Amino acid sequence: MISRSRERASDAISEVTEAASAAAGSGVVRFEECDMSDLADVRRLGVLLAKTLGGVDALVLNAGVLLHERSITDEGLELAWATNVVGPYLLEHLMMPNLASVKGRVVMVTSGGAYSEALALPDADLAGELYDGAAVYARTKRAQIALAQLQTAQMAEAGVTVHAVHPGWADTPGVQSSLPTFRKLTKPFLRSADEGADSIAWLALAAEPLENPGQLWHDRKIRPRHKIPGKAESASARAALDTELRRLSGMTGRQGVPG
Repeated sequence: MISRSRERASDAISEVTEAASAAAGSGVVRFEECDMSDLADVRRLGVLLAKTLGGVDALVLNAGVLLHERSITDEGLELAWATNVVGPYLLEHLMMPNLASVKGRVVMVTSGGAYSEALALPDADLAGELYDGAAVYARTKRAQIALAQLQTAQMAEAGVTVHAVHPGWADTPGVQSSLPTFRKLTKPFLRSADEGADSIAWLALAAEPLENPGQLWHDRKIRPRHKIPGKAESASARAALDTELRRLSGMTGRQGVPG
């Protein structure tokens, strides 16, 4: 389990540890602190995990932030892009040997908000007079859906499958703090965190998703990647995103060896 703060993750650690203890067999929760928006920190963690873990059956990329003011990291990245896309992209590629050794899976937790935006490159949100945090968040989630589709072909030879999943609108602390008005209006319809996690766990564990990698899933069903005319991106646009993420994350080579 990875989080920026052990203190903030303590409840989740306790809950998962208790569940593992109650289940058949034994389970151990290992926690590592890492700020996914800090690429130097991600590189440190990636090297540590690559050396200390064996095969990785599933990597769930769930880091996400929705901001209301533009913020730029010390490495010159817009913070939402750094947290939601660039940092996870770097960690995924650093752990590729561990994933490939057991034909593991990558699950990208995206959002239905992605339907409202077309694919954009990270530099689109670095400047300008207007900063729309919800739109930027949606662009990062659109990027995850595009990456899942693109990486299906890229990682096929290594036997690694990639999935994107919209967990549904759940009453989580992130929604409570970032979208208070949305939560107030939709609270009767919001699902629990456990309900939101169901499809994520299913994608990481079940056999059925292996037959359809690279898709966007919701409630264990394949959903359309696009719903609004004119928002669908081309294959060349997905390739351009991948090239830019490799540059921003300092990766070179076919499977993202650190540059």
